[in-house]
Amino acid sequence: MYEKLISLLFLAYLSLNHAFAYKPKMVYVEGGIFVMGNPGKEISQTVEVNNYAISVFEITVAEYQLFAEEKGQPMPPPPPWGWKMNHPIVNITYHEAVAYCDWLSEKNNSTFRLPTEAEWEYAARGGKRSRNYKFSGSSNPSRVAWFRINSGNKTYAVGKKKANELGLYDMSGNAWEWCLDWFGPYSMIQLIENPVGPAEGLGRVVRGGAADRLSPYCRVTRRLASYADCRSSFNGFRVVEVVN
Repeated sequence: MYEKLISLLFLAYLSLNHAFAYKPKMVYVEGGIFVMGNPGKEISQTVEVNNYAISVFEITVAEYQLFAEEKGQPMPPPPPWGWKMNHPIVNITYHEAVAYCDWLSEKNNSTFRLPTEAEWEYAARGGKRSRNYKFSGSSNPSRVAWFRINSGNKTYAVGKKKANELGLYDMSGNAWEWCLDWFGPYSMIQLIENPVGPAEGLGRVVRGGAADRLSPYCRVTRRLASYADCRSSFNGFRVVEVVN
């Protein structure tokens, strides 16, 4: 009951302040070079990413509902456990996630978008502060992730598990996160700068695993493809802001 009241108050606050620029809490990520993927076990590539900012949490139901109300569009179908305002928004298609980013850009006179797959993995690993954990923030998934063993096959409020080295939450588990890229094989180029994936494909990249998956899916190197118009009770997203 208390959690529901707090969530409603938060949504009311957002609604009252919708005329002002609003953006999720962000963390600045200093760019760098890293090996993307899992060398020796799967194809990997060495990539360089520029500086950027990424949202501390997955976009929540409350944040997405503010967008939907202002744009006059319906919410996606609720998951079996219903809408909980401080849980990650799910059942979101790739195109709806992009539309949210476009709206956020207009509200803030800045550029927001989905993270590239390289940006996502670099941030999940902890950027230049990385300690080379298997999961985002720990090699023990129970410390950082909601997954099949501990979740009861439902999402949880964002930010309840341990953060990673950059202060980011839930990059392992809870909800899969859409990335900007089409899914495809890694490049064989020795060093590639700011990769954005192939020019086309059958599905978009999703990363991070989810509450209905076993822990191996929550590793920072695990990648899957999902059709852009797919709705899943465990597909969500977070956003990147382009910085100069």
